Amino acid sequence: MSAHSVVDAIHATRNPPIRDDGGDGLPAFPLDVLPPMWRDWCRDAAQGANAPVDYTALSLLTVAAGLTGGTRRISPAPAWREPCVLWAALVGGPGSGKTRGMQAALDLVRALQQRLGYVDGDAWRRHAAAREGARVVTSLWRRDLRNMVIARSVELDPLPDDAIEPPPPGRLIVEDPRLRAVAAAVHGNPHGVLLAPGALDGWLARTARQTAHVERHHWHRAWSAEPWTISHRQLLQIEVPAAVSLLGTLRPDALPQARAGDDDGTIGRCLFVCPSRPALQPLSAPTARRSDDAIDALARLQALAAVRDVPLGAAALDVFDTFRRMHDRRLDDLEGREAAWWSEGAGMVLRLAGVLTFLNWSAEPPDTAEPVLVSAAALRAAAGLWRDYLWPHACNAFGAAEASERRRHADKVVRWLATHPVHDVSREQIRREVLSQAVDAGGTDAIIALLVQQGWLRPVDCKAGGPGRPPRRWQVLTLSPRRRREEGPVARSAMGGEGLDDDAGDDCSNDRAPSPAPGAEKPLIRRCVPPSPRLRGEKGIVSAISATHTDATSRHPERSGGSSAKDVRYPVPQKIPRYARDDTNGVAAISATELVDATPFHVR
Repeated sequence: MSAHSVVDAIHATRNPPIRDDGGDGLPAFPLDVLPPMWRDWCRDAAQGANAPVDYTALSLLTVAAGLTGGTRRISPAPAWREPCVLWAALVGGPGSGKTRGMQAALDLVRALQQRLGYVDGDAWRRHAAAREGARVVTSLWRRDLRNMVIARSVELDPLPDDAIEPPPPGRLIVEDPRLRAVAAAVHGNPHGVLLAPGALDGWLARTARQTAHVERHHWHRAWSAEPWTISHRQLLQIEVPAAVSLLGTLRPDALPQARAGDDDGTIGRCLFVCPSRPALQPLSAPTARRSDDAIDALARLQALAAVRDVPLGAAALDVFDTFRRMHDRRLDDLEGREAAWWSEGAGMVLRLAGVLTFLNWSAEPPDTAEPVLVSAAALRAAAGLWRDYLWPHACNAFGAAEASERRRHADKVVRWLATHPVHDVSREQIRREVLSQAVDAGGTDAIIALLVQQGWLRPVDCKAGGPGRPPRRWQVLTLSPRRRREEGPVARSAMGGEGLDDDAGDDCSNDRAPSPAPGAEKPLIRRCVPPSPRLRGEKGIVSAISATHTDATSRHPERSGGSSAKDVRYPVPQKIPRYARDDTNGVAAISATELVDATPFHVR
């Protein structure tokens, strides 16, 4: 059976415990946490995009966070400040509507950007002229500085102000996920920006790996709206006031693998939603009046100035203390990515409460005063949203990623078993030889349990050869799942063939293979290795590869006092089947017409 056929069979019999598209067991987004105006917009946008309302609602929250940015910081205590910055990942498979739901919210920001003139071509041309002029001044300053050094001047001219490149025109959205491009966008912008690179697969994998600690440090400071320092053309150290919200899509199997040494802090800072695929519904678009109202509301968030802290009210502080006690009790029971995500709960609830507070204010009449406190209702809504909605979705995203990773490793083990004629395997053999220590012992046990469940392996009862626990091994079952359902499991023989009995001899016929029906799929022919003949005498061992005696006495009879080479007795040549290549299915099949003579010898 070829490796590709084996993998196809394992995919056909697979029943993953966690659905990649969410599932009915996950809660729906609670739209009642939004004000009525935004609640209606989310429903209309989701219907117009034929996408779950979860995607449009979380995209709206992230867009509002990107416009508010670091101008408002929620402060439960004088030394604790959380900016209104969110990182969100819309998880779903192809056709789930995640991209359409995200674009519905991003279109509002692009329309606002167009209204503010941030995409004006004249502004960018003026910036290009100022940038090139600064570079010319820098070049002249370098020339003058060189002459001053040659003349041994005591005091050198500092870098003139005209040599410093001006920041680019303001932007609300950045698509380039490179750190320097984001730094250029937020330079001189206290609000920050919304990073919307589309797919987050590469960004998450690059940021979470162990060797990206410097880049990850900058991103974590951007999540906290703290300034970082970058080198500008190797001349100046520029402090960037970074407040970067993140919005993108993610395939269920694209979450980076959990490896030892990798940092889970980046994934722990992300909010995940993975709803079910919506049913088909009539298409409709939000009315022009509703879209204009939404853009006007977002413009109020973008117009916030003068960075300041927003404390919690007395009642909100009591609600937050109750949440913190619940949050702290659960923290010790988690590990891995779940623990990393849960540990950010207190700060995330404050951020969500701030975003909900100002999103509700943006839907009020224009003359409504800006809120100066976070209310208990906003904090209670944020805590319920985080605990009852976002936490189950994050667990499902992590579980789907782990299940997908486990299935990938199981496919690799099955391909290895299809190309290596082994009778049984151990856990360490699978972990070291097959998986190259990509998983730990517990992960290998989970992969073996999956293969046992699918019928590729069967536990073997081994007796302990000495003190200690008996070894744990699993026997390889060679038939495909379809044939096992028809004929029952067949274990691979000790010689690597397909279920040979002890008295099978060198008969390689597979009597159990049924004849294919007309038009049915051609049955797969397995490689069958005949057992080597057992020789008489003590230590009479024959190598399965060379069919020659491996005893030192047979190789050098004179050294051990045995008979000379001329006394070697050769038996009658035996007929051993030769394996011909079957190009139809890519596996080794037995040719009934071609036989080859093999003359294994024995020394008396």
